Amino acid sequence: MKRIESLRAVARVCYGTGRSCFAFLSSPKRLSFTLAIAVGVYVGSYGVLSWLGGYRLVMSGDFRPFDWMAVEDVFVWQPRFGVAYPFHSYDGAHIHHADFLGSLYLPLLCLDQNYLHRSRPWMTVGANGKIIEHPWPALELMHPIARRAIRISDAVMAGYKPQLDAATARGDKKEHLRIMNAAEAELEKQLSQ
Repeated sequence: MKRIESLRAVARVCYGTGRSCFAFLSSPKRLSFTLAIAVGVYVGSYGVLSWLGGYRLVMSGDFRPFDWMAVEDVFVWQPRFGVAYPFHSYDGAHIHHADFLGSLYLPLLCLDQNYLHRSRPWMTVGANGKIIEHPWPALELMHPIARRAIRISDAVMAGYKPQLDAATARGDKKEHLRIMNAAEAELEKQLSQ
């Protein structure tokens, strides 16, 4: 009982001033000003994160080449930190996959993705049932994490290109596969650093 009374006292008095901790919100002008500041910080912080962000390859749930399993098929704009993107589940539900920051900024992220940075398909299925690959966004528009991965991948593959070309020219599929596996192992090693 004493503990509850002491908590109430702390809630009533703010740092020994004798005033309520929320006295600054007592007038409508102060409340409006405080809300305006909070909304400004929220929108401004998202603006900075979006400005530093870019396109990332994610699963939309629309492209399912194995009937039930979705694969990465669309480039969606993401802020520098935080992830949120629309996803169509197998049962037809429209949901969003998001981490904590993505959930926090979800309203602004949805507006951004719908009006400023529209999603770009990478793989779709044509009317004849063939898979259509669309061009990737420019490297400058890619998310910083994706840009790093692309640069590392390009550098690793450039190192193995002469060996791959020689194996292809000889028609040696086993050697080609061995070289690709070695390149993939090196790529994973470099990406984990």
